[in-house]
Amino acid sequence: MCNQAKKFLRYMLSSVLLSSVLTYSQFNMNIYAQEMDSGEKDTVTMNEIAGSGCRVYMIMPLLMNNIKIMEDNGLLPKDDDADYEEVTAEASVDDIYFDVKSGQYTVKEKLICNESMVNHLERLNKNMVDIKICIDKRSIPLERSVIAEATNINTGAVDYSKIFAWCKEFCKKYCSATTMRAWNGNLINIPGGDGKDKIKEGTTATELASKVYNALISFRSEEIKAVKALPKRYIECDLSAQKIYWYDDGECSMSTDCVTGAVDTPTPVGTFTIKNNMGRTALSGPTWYVWVNNWAYFSQGCGLHDATWQKSFGLERWQAGYGSHGCINLPLSIANQMRSKTSVGDIIIIHK
Repeated sequence: MCNQAKKFLRYMLSSVLLSSVLTYSQFNMNIYAQEMDSGEKDTVTMNEIAGSGCRVYMIMPLLMNNIKIMEDNGLLPKDDDADYEEVTAEASVDDIYFDVKSGQYTVKEKLICNESMVNHLERLNKNMVDIKICIDKRSIPLERSVIAEATNINTGAVDYSKIFAWCKEFCKKYCSATTMRAWNGNLINIPGGDGKDKIKEGTTATELASKVYNALISFRSEEIKAVKALPKRYIECDLSAQKIYWYDDGECSMSTDCVTGAVDTPTPVGTFTIKNNMGRTALSGPTWYVWVNNWAYFSQGCGLHDATWQKSFGLERWQAGYGSHGCINLPLSIANQMRSKTSVGDIIIIHK
């Protein structure tokens, strides 16, 4: 309901109520006059006149109370002076803000936008395009709040340095040759080793920022492809969790609990390449000689193989003192599948 309508409704209701009270009072006075004319009453006492007037003052508070009850129950708009203020001020650039909920620029309430301001808002909102960074099979959106932070409200120009800063963090997380996203989502440094040189830098921040910036200043939505530094096929082993994962085409295709080297004979940490992928093999050392059904060697006499002598696998088994001599022990069912999921030259990243 507009402010003028609210005022008019209250005015009419108050007028009707007050008119009713005054009519009632006048009605009593007319009765007294008729009684005087007919001879039924010789005089009208001051008490009777005062009584008629008092009825007005007694009834008025009740009427005003009824108005308040109607207001509290939403039957009548409250007499809020702030609601009745006329909107006369024109919006300026200082009144513009980015509404996170709608993902658009707008101005503060109760302000008038002239034609110039309307055109300016349209110019700012043209930058609010949908940009997604595609990496592997994921699509990661560039949040509109990031675009708003990089947009100059006065001119509508996009600040390249702020776009570059966002792209730098993105590439560090997803495209860097020195960092990776572990199986649990944590960002970790890729350790050194003889296979690290096979991990090449993915899309750089400069490349990505240039594509994002060009899309913004051209006012076009776009899906921008980014290249991950890690190869599509690799193995990740987390010593802290005693877990191992196989990745194909950027997605985990197989995982399992494992048992790695004991405290005195730790599994080497680093990035290595698989040197062989064999079937039944004899493994020997100073105090052991065992046959395994699957063997994939990577470095320092260590490899992945089945371990039928382990009663269970995982962190609890390792903490109980059943760690290996440095190899990564696997359940037999997983080791059998490893032959088809692992090739010579594949990278294995072992970290804590």
